[in-house]
Amino acid sequence: MKQLDIKKYDTHVLVCQGSKCGKHGGKEIYKELRHHFKVSDLPVRVSRADCFGECKRACVVVVDGHDSSWFGEVKAKHKHVDAIKEEVMKTLKAGVGN
Repeated sequence: MKQLDIKKYDTHVLVCQGSKCGKHGGKEIYKELRHHFKVSDLPVRVSRADCFGECKRACVVVVDGHDSSWFGEVKAKHKHVDAIKEEVMKTLKAGVGN
């Protein structure tokens, strides 16, 4: 087993792709966030995740940086995705100098 060096990413965004989240826009949310951070050239990794076990709160998105923030009932193509983008930016700013 090797330990991975992923220091090029300061923040990791996980978008649930479980069956309930998938029906509530998980794929679209993932694509929108991934595209946004890919073209912004920020040290952010956006990944698909299997079920977080919070199906009543679908779709679930986790922002894991210097602190973790969990978001539920996230809607695709909505101000919710913009709020997650803002949370990622706050996380990146909080990590400056750490």
